[in-house]
Amino acid sequence: THASRGVNAVHFTGGEPTIHPRFIDTLRLAKKLRMRTSIGTIGTMMSRPDFADQALPYLDEALFSIHGPNAEVHDRMAGRSGSFEQVTRAMRYAVENKPNFGVFVNTVITRDNVDMLPETVGLVADIGAQLIVISNTTPEGKGEDDYSNLAVPLDRLASVLPTVPERAGNAIVRFFGVPMCLLG
Repeated sequence: THASRGVNAVHFTGGEPTIHPRFIDTLRLAKKLRMRTSIGTIGTMMSRPDFADQALPYLDEALFSIHGPNAEVHDRMAGRSGSFEQVTRAMRYAVENKPNFGVFVNTVITRDNVDMLPETVGLVADIGAQLIVISNTTPEGKGEDDYSNLAVPLDRLASVLPTVPERAGNAIVRFFGVPMCLLG
């Protein structure tokens, strides 16, 4: 229905869209309809070569969630041991096996990771991210439940955020929900 109205791109999100039992079938259909395909993911299934080999031919890009530059920070923030290794393995696999694949990253800034933000950006740029979205904490979902403990004071953001773009290499950096006056 949407393809017949001229829609030519689809972004799958969720929870984790890759765990849906018909995910590959859905990608195939989207490609059959000549759509550009993308997903938002934590790398759950894309870190598995058997699954990634089936998905990558039908997938144009992925927005990977990364919360820190190492397993200690990322896994703590994700609430899941092994998550950092999984998502970085998924990114590397996509870059190595589909050179034109769009590797994008989203990082949500909190008090737990703000000081390591330049290092996180450097890591994902080295892996091959072409777009890095730095999102400020918003008061919704878990962010609303603990906003006062998660949100970074503006003066702290003003000291860290201007140092981020220089670590991005050739990647594009976009700031979301951040007052522009903090960017230097």
